[in-house]
Amino acid sequence: MNVARLGFTNKKPDQKYLLNLGDILYSNINSLSHIGKVALVDTTGIYHGINLLRFQMRNDVDSEFLFQRLNTTPMKNWAVSHANPAVSQASINQTELSKQPISLPTITEQQKIGSFFKQLDKTIALHQRKLDLLKEQKKGFLQKMFV
Repeated sequence: MNVARLGFTNKKPDQKYLLNLGDILYSNINSLSHIGKVALVDTTGIYHGINLLRFQMRNDVDSEFLFQRLNTTPMKNWAVSHANPAVSQASINQTELSKQPISLPTITEQQKIGSFFKQLDKTIALHQRKLDLLKEQKKGFLQKMFV
């Protein structure tokens, strides 16, 4: 979850909106291109806001696995195709969303799969930062060369 993109309030929300580690936030009211986007809660002290559904995990569901699964193109395409378009925003309700087919392997397999993709995401992010730094370095060299 990107904490830098969160909104803030001066009034403390009701405790029932306090998110737990491992909760998943699902964008169910948004522009059609953002319907079905998800965020995994990995920070404490954050409260649930508007235009998002909160998924709390059962004991037989691993949050990292479900997060990774919901982030796949077929799952996002399913959400977009089942959303109700409107003038400026689309929406998908809980009843329709509950019809989305999701296969769940055993909890042990879910944990292994979720952990694998989480580590892969971390590796990708690390290489992306290195790439960004190299691009900046190249830009600096080119500026020095052609001054």
